[in-house]
Amino acid sequence: MTSRRDIFAGGESCVGKVVTKPESDVVEREDGIYIFCNLPGVSEENVHLEIEDGTLHLHAASGFGQLPCGRVHALEFDDTVYDARMELGDRIEKNGISASLRNGVLHIILPFVHREGPRRIPVTQA
Repeated sequence: MTSRRDIFAGGESCVGKVVTKPESDVVEREDGIYIFCNLPGVSEENVHLEIEDGTLHLHAASGFGQLPCGRVHALEFDDTVYDARMELGDRIEKNGISASLRNGVLHIILPFVHREGPRRIPVTQA
């Protein structure tokens, strides 16, 4: 079994914010790899997924510190910035990747490239 450390490489720094890799479950199925990232407090508009040079980059930020007007009496946690990278390799169909955010969990689907098995090519007389 592959650990999370093997799937996601380290993040980058962000001044004044806690930067961490998201807790993630990675499941390989027959049709692809499914990744479930725990992103509490993150809204859809604050999730950024990009592919560059064969690497999937996830960058997201929670909005806990963006409080509406009011007097704050206690604030025991601040915004968190999530940052992770994953090398995709040649098994992933990069144009077929999809993602959705539900209840603080980011669902990423990395479909496998469909490869046909060997087939016989008929030879005809010219």
